[in-house]
Amino acid sequence: MNYGSGGNGTSGHLSTVMFMKAIGVTMTHIPYLGTADEMAAMAGGHIDLVIDSMTTIWPLAKSGEVRALAVTTPQRAAAAPDLPTIGETVPGFAAVGWQGLFAPAKTPRPIVEQIAAEVKRIFLQPELVKALQDVGGEPLPMSPDEFGRFAQDERVKWGAVVKEAGIRIE
Repeated sequence: MNYGSGGNGTSGHLSTVMFMKAIGVTMTHIPYLGTADEMAAMAGGHIDLVIDSMTTIWPLAKSGEVRALAVTTPQRAAAAPDLPTIGETVPGFAAVGWQGLFAPAKTPRPIVEQIAAEVKRIFLQPELVKALQDVGGEPLPMSPDEFGRFAQDERVKWGAVVKEAGIRIE
């Protein structure tokens, strides 16, 4: 089997490497020049498997262009409650795509707190929650300290995947 990704070192690439290790198989990596090329290859049947952002691939699954098998999140997605998690079959497996808001290190704490409060307010608005869930996203606003710990934990987790697999970005 082969699997595609939006390029070497992308979250889809690393998530699939972690998945292969968890189930004890190897597949051939086909790195594309970006997500659009990867999605076109998947929809065209040129690759066998893709792990990518739910917000990217879920519209293709809903339209029937690709077949959704599972989500990588610890819990089932609100947009697809009948779709199992990989962790239901492979205990402990979780790969969560995320995005964060960063500021320069010397930004005064009161400004950081004010920005975080406003982001949380926006991300909890019902219409935004629904819009994100409709495309497979889940808002998860965190405090600056929670996000700092989360980002550090993710750095350690994915750093180990990269090191163990010998992945190099060229």
